[in-house]
Amino acid sequence: SSAAQSAATSPSLAARYHLSGHEDVIEDVCWQPGSAEQLASVGDDQKLLLWDLRTNKPSHVVNKAHGATDLHCVDWCALDSNMLATACAKGWLKVWDTRKMQVGNENSAVKTLRAHQQAIMRTEWCPHRKDIIATGSEDKLLAVWNISNDEEAPMEVDGEDGATVEPLDSSVPPELIFQHAGHRSPVVDFQWNPHDPWSIVSVSDDVSSGMAGGTMQIWRMNDLIYRDRDEVISELDAHRDFILHGNNAPPSKVG
Repeated sequence: SSAAQSAATSPSLAARYHLSGHEDVIEDVCWQPGSAEQLASVGDDQKLLLWDLRTNKPSHVVNKAHGATDLHCVDWCALDSNMLATACAKGWLKVWDTRKMQVGNENSAVKTLRAHQQAIMRTEWCPHRKDIIATGSEDKLLAVWNISNDEEAPMEVDGEDGATVEPLDSSVPPELIFQHAGHRSPVVDFQWNPHDPWSIVSVSDDVSSGMAGGTMQIWRMNDLIYRDRDEVISELDAHRDFILHGNNAPPSKVG
């Protein structure tokens, strides 16, 4: 056929490298920022592999990086090339420091976090902050994490009578700062806006819920979520009477 003849005469593009190390489907791959030779890959063989093209073999192999479960995604931090994140079919997020990685040791991750109840389909570092990561999951949620919050205790709030109100559910990881629950179906992809900090576009596969096609949402977190805690408390405290009792409303903004 003409199509077959065209294919036979068209130029071919040969691969520059053939990398062999995974034993099952490779689910995701990511270049190390600033490097033309180093990359990471994860797969259904439960492995995290770091590659150096100059040696054509893995420089690090972490077997069962998330235990006995498939790895779905990997992302390298653009602001700190030593840091990368992986996520798996059981909803766990792990953060790795390549300087501290131990070959074959799944426990050498510097962070192990979970808030999703189903598989994480994508993870991505914030392009503006090296301590912020987002994850999208089949549980229809998109979570935003601040990995520098590990030692921060749950916020205590003074009640109206001066007594201390018990903090919210202590089982929630302190690193989890926000969950977007606007999708009705699994979140299959998302991306941070590289030019508008804290803005995200996310998409869900609504076909699975009996709807036609999918949904794309563009959203931005309220700045009270990610600003300095003391600064936020000070700002809210100035309006305490209005928040608690509806008195002394702040002046409305015009324009």
